[in-house]
Amino acid sequence: GATALAASAAVGAALVWKVASSRPGRRGSRFRGASLEEAFAGAFEDLGRDLHEWGNKQDISDLQTHSEGEVGWLLRRPDAPKIVDQTTEFHKKLLELSRRRAGGRVSRKLLLDTFGPPRVPGADRAAGWDGVSVLLVPGLWTKWYPLYWVHLRSALDRCAVDYHFSRADSDATSAENVSVVRAEIFALLRGSKRSVLVYAHSKG
Repeated sequence: GATALAASAAVGAALVWKVASSRPGRRGSRFRGASLEEAFAGAFEDLGRDLHEWGNKQDISDLQTHSEGEVGWLLRRPDAPKIVDQTTEFHKKLLELSRRRAGGRVSRKLLLDTFGPPRVPGADRAAGWDGVSVLLVPGLWTKWYPLYWVHLRSALDRCAVDYHFSRADSDATSAENVSVVRAEIFALLRGSKRSVLVYAHSKG
């Protein structure tokens, strides 16, 4: 209703203000030299981080992240495999991909030229992008969104990447959907020698 419209307008205004205040000519801006698209992407990340920190400081339970401190618990076990966080490198590659496509479509060749073939965890797995199945897990209430992820699925088709759209119910609880996603991951692993990459949006 009106509250959602007001919140959307406030978020939009905050994004525009962040980008406008960081355009060329502003000293100390971390977006200097970035395209408008890159500046908006960076501003959106900053805004999300600010909202996250603000929500966790509030007394209202619904605004707090209840999984705070729990994500990554498996990796904190003494016997957990060592994993290198490559988030920063991945973001650099995304910016490189954006520059190289120069407004055009992303092709399979451009994807490989920029990212290279994905690492394969075991010799028994298929190699390269043909060794990856992408499982798309939708966000909250997105089954009611018209044309949801149509652009993403079209891009994956053009790059000949094997992908599957999860049957998780975007209206249901996380507790209800976790068993659905778990079963889908195991089914994909049993059905081929591909590794599974889970691409989840928001609540997904």
